[in-house]
Amino acid sequence: MRLFSPFYSAAWRARRHKRRKGPRVVSAETVLLIELLCAVLALAFCLTGRRGKFLDSIHPRADAMLVVLVACAVAASHFMFVRRILPVLRRCASPIEYDHQRILLEMGDAARHSNNLADVYKFSVNTVARALEVANVSILVRDQESGNFVVRSSSTEPNEKTPSPADQAADEAPPLVLTQDAFVVRRLNKLSAALRIESADLDVWQRASGFIQGINNAKREAERNVLQQLDSRLLVQIRNKAQLTGILSLGPRHSGFDFGEKDLRMLMSIGEQLALVIDNSNLVERIVDQEKMLHEMALAASVQQHLFPVDAPQSPAIQISGYCKPAGFVGGDYYDFMQLENGHIGLAVADVAGKGFSAALLTFMIHAFLRSQALSASNGPALRLSLSQLATSLNRLLFASTSSASYVTLFYASYDESSGRLSFVTATARPIWPFSSRGAQPSVCPACGPHHR
Repeated sequence: MRLFSPFYSAAWRARRHKRRKGPRVVSAETVLLIELLCAVLALAFCLTGRRGKFLDSIHPRADAMLVVLVACAVAASHFMFVRRILPVLRRCASPIEYDHQRILLEMGDAARHSNNLADVYKFSVNTVARALEVANVSILVRDQESGNFVVRSSSTEPNEKTPSPADQAADEAPPLVLTQDAFVVRRLNKLSAALRIESADLDVWQRASGFIQGINNAKREAERNVLQQLDSRLLVQIRNKAQLTGILSLGPRHSGFDFGEKDLRMLMSIGEQLALVIDNSNLVERIVDQEKMLHEMALAASVQQHLFPVDAPQSPAIQISGYCKPAGFVGGDYYDFMQLENGHIGLAVADVAGKGFSAALLTFMIHAFLRSQALSASNGPALRLSLSQLATSLNRLLFASTSSASYVTLFYASYDESSGRLSFVTATARPIWPFSSRGAQPSVCPACGPHHR
């Protein structure tokens, strides 16, 4: 929004000298001069003309006594003014005093001892509002996903009172948001100091956007509405290194005073402290997410380990053993041994394409399918046909349940302990038709004798 810069700068220069500094307080010396002038006028009035003759008729030293009384009255009035009236006027004519260091220490303690980031935000806005006598203080925090700045807490929110239906409806309304390409957000990114906003500046922006081409009026109007609802008069950066992580918005002060240099220094310190709080919170959230993921992966690894057989079937003819160690927590490698009812031993070895959770889910599916189908396959009239049907059924299952990028290589064998025959099928199960598998070609195994492939 570089096009707005001339209008904004002109408006800011035109109103900078008009910012209210509070009523001027007369000094004690000025009051003393006024009192002396009043005393001189009173004495001149009393000691001239018939009034002077009347005093002389009362007593020859009446004029001197009158001078002494007027001097005492001036001294007494001046003493009362300096001790009683002048401090009250000065308090009314200057912002309330606050302890900068104490505020920062209290906010630091709140951040360390609070387990809820919303409580830290609420304590911060209330502390700033109370110290500076500001009508509305709000904190906008940058959303990690969208990059927009969302209002997280405001000092005008109700605390302990029972919410009315209107308040409940307001709570259900979406939070106020400043987009990452908003005009004030862009300026805050470029400025090193806080950004002052006068109420007339918003009107200037609206009038300027009416005749300047290339400006999204809907977005600028939404930004103007957000600033008006926040009643923003000062925007302070909450910055971490070079990135703007949040914005502290302050409304007008109850006393009408402008924010001085001391106020700006304190607000910048608070912004730095809030930046650390926000960064620590984001870091904690990432750590918690990582811990949850690690816990879920460890749980998945434990479940997958239970898929592998604990004890291999015992046979006098062959020795069976197996071991699998995934490269990560979980993987796509799978093996299984099954003691079938017809005196056969089922052996399965599969490798799912890919790694991680997606591959592990397919191993769960293959385990459940093979375990459920092995018994029916072992009871079929033709063993070779049953193995082919098993592989074909598995391929149909994968075709219906997975994407085209998933596939499984499978070796399944059935060993007949009585005859020493090993029948097996090897296949690549893909969700692509037509399905093809090797099988039904007789061959001779040197160790086991004739078998079917």
